[in-house]
Amino acid sequence: MNVLQIDLADSTARTAVEASSHLGTGFDPSSPFTQEADRHLQVLSDGQMVARASLWWTNSPQPGLGVLGHLAIKDGDEALEASRSLLSAAESELSKAGCHTVVGPMDGNTWRSYRLVTWSTPGVPPFVLEPQTPAAYPGFLEAAGWERQATYSSSRLALDPPDERARQRVDRFTKRLDREGVSIRSIDLSDLVGELGRCHELAVSAFADNHLYTPLSREEFIGMYQKVSPLLIADFILVAERNGEVAGLCFALPDTRNDGYQNLIVKTLAVRPDCRRLGLGFVLTHLVQEAGRLAGFSHAIHALQFEDNDSLKITDRQGGERIREYALFGKEIG
Repeated sequence: MNVLQIDLADSTARTAVEASSHLGTGFDPSSPFTQEADRHLQVLSDGQMVARASLWWTNSPQPGLGVLGHLAIKDGDEALEASRSLLSAAESELSKAGCHTVVGPMDGNTWRSYRLVTWSTPGVPPFVLEPQTPAAYPGFLEAAGWERQATYSSSRLALDPPDERARQRVDRFTKRLDREGVSIRSIDLSDLVGELGRCHELAVSAFADNHLYTPLSREEFIGMYQKVSPLLIADFILVAERNGEVAGLCFALPDTRNDGYQNLIVKTLAVRPDCRRLGLGFVLTHLVQEAGRLAGFSHAIHALQFEDNDSLKITDRQGGERIREYALFGKEIG
């Protein structure tokens, strides 16, 4: 097999990368450029493309860390060999660039597409905004010596009416928030750009300690959420404020990927560090899920949670059952 290494700074690179759009689905050939990758790799067998990936080292989350993303491997008898050729070439190129470790799949940083599905409850279909990856990919990485570096999960729970104990807990935390000057409201979708701009600073502070966190500009943050604006319903996006500043956000949306709209996807829960001991995350989640229940949703999905995230405590307390597990893989190469 032949591995083509495309320098994305070369004037002919755009034409060469265009060929990668024929492998797999959902790949925008402009993304290696707009996402500032350093290299794009293509594996050819008898002139046919059988694998591709992009590499980052200049704009990676940490010095000495290489990133592999835009991963696609053609299904078939040659898939394992293609994956070995691709990963070996990627590791070699990243090592030459001074990287000691590589992680992936991740399209440059964790604000973009990353992770592989590693386990799934049979019969539970993918939900909206969930990554869908071939079942064979984790095995390809592990066969090349990559290990699971970080794990994540999604859980599903029934939206039943709250019992007396839950109501008392919500009431207790709500009174505490009132005393601390925290108010909660629905987002104003008529001023979505302004609202997202106000939430940007929260995202920077709330996620700063996350695994492989990288700063995201205000413009990129707004653009990321604007992409799903047709799916947004104000009752399912709550903003908490304290002293005129955003203190918390719970972002949920209907699962439009599946018929019946039975699932409410709780995608983002963010609380400012100085408000994390007030029960704000619990109250925001409760209010959003109650709005979903009253709107006719039967279940909520707490989506894509990092295994060490405090939000998992809310999920576990509410009886969430795991429906999917994911992993980000890595390997020492230096």
